[in-house]
Amino acid sequence: MVQSNAVSSIQRWSETSEPVANLEYDLAEIVDRSRPKSAIELLSPERSRSRGIRKQAKMLSPEEIVRLFTHIERTSNAPVADRLKFALSLYAGLRAAEIAALTIADVTTASGKIATSIVVSAATAKNSCRREIPMHPVIRDALEAFRKRYPTADRLAITSRYGRNWIPQKTNALTQQMRRIYHAIGFTECSSHSGRRTFITVASRKTAEVGGSLRDVQVLAGHARLDTTQRYLEPSAHLSRLVHLI
Repeated sequence: MVQSNAVSSIQRWSETSEPVANLEYDLAEIVDRSRPKSAIELLSPERSRSRGIRKQAKMLSPEEIVRLFTHIERTSNAPVADRLKFALSLYAGLRAAEIAALTIADVTTASGKIATSIVVSAATAKNSCRREIPMHPVIRDALEAFRKRYPTADRLAITSRYGRNWIPQKTNALTQQMRRIYHAIGFTECSSHSGRRTFITVASRKTAEVGGSLRDVQVLAGHARLDTTQRYLEPSAHLSRLVHLI
């Protein structure tokens, strides 16, 4: 089967990204914070499970991203709308609640053209932290297709089950839909947060290429604290190469 232009576009961008490994546990997400943890408890997955460490959402490799969008193209009853939701998650690092709240005005200029950035307003963002995220080409392509398919839609997260009719999608429904799609592919450890974790880690690894720093990733993620951003990051498998570059 010949891939659609949308999937081909996503594959091009995925091929330029490093494969991202899967970090099974985030040691900072400890539910029981009533006492200090020993080194054994922090380093042992078996001990960690019994101590209430929350397992983080799986991150996606470039190959898995292509599989995801191919699955959407082949099985979704609203592939244009669903492609945009996952694009916003993977290529802008948006939370499900932020995607559900986005409007056309947040991604277009006053003249109605697609903007160069996505505006996450203080009313939409967590902790009322307004931010602007540069428009990724994959999102731009998804937006153009979305506006053509749903010219009257004023929200970006919609459900469309009856022909061209659509209704806004709430956060919980979007979260459940994303998990359901991931599980249908076999990505059972993925959730609506997987795209955000992938975005933040890939961005952190590429900051040096543009002369940036982890502070830039913090701004893109909308985190009030840098240590929150650090908890999202996946350790690299190339630490030895990194040390030799110093």
